[in-house]
Amino acid sequence: MRALPQIVSLLNKELPLEDKIREFVREYLSVIKKNPEIPSFIIRELNTNPSRIQEFFRAQVAKRIQPFIEQVKDASEAGIIKGDLPPEQVIINIMSLVIFPFIGKPILQILFNIDNSAFDDFVDQRLEYLPDFVVEMTLKSASEL
Repeated sequence: MRALPQIVSLLNKELPLEDKIREFVREYLSVIKKNPEIPSFIIRELNTNPSRIQEFFRAQVAKRIQPFIEQVKDASEAGIIKGDLPPEQVIINIMSLVIFPFIGKPILQILFNIDNSAFDDFVDQRLEYLPDFVVEMTLKSASEL
């Protein structure tokens, strides 16, 4: 769990929103790839001891994402965010796109008929395209502005 505050701190870097989203998605996915037990641990904690995990997120994460939330709000007001997507939706989109493959690994392996090695390759492919995908689904292109 020590990795989560470090990941979230990326959201406080002085970067343009597009670069920040790409870097955050890339790093978040890399950390989860190296620590695939994190999503399952969080779900287990939510089911067995929700107050402990809530307190951790309150103390270690909630305040650290505020600058990013403000940056997304500012971008939305400037007309840069597609469909006036609220910051909370941007964050949940990133979280679910990164975490689900690890939570759903046993199901995905059956659906795609892949072993552990092929799953690792699948995650590597996500590292390649997911940062751009998140930016494209979140931010308007120059031609849309």
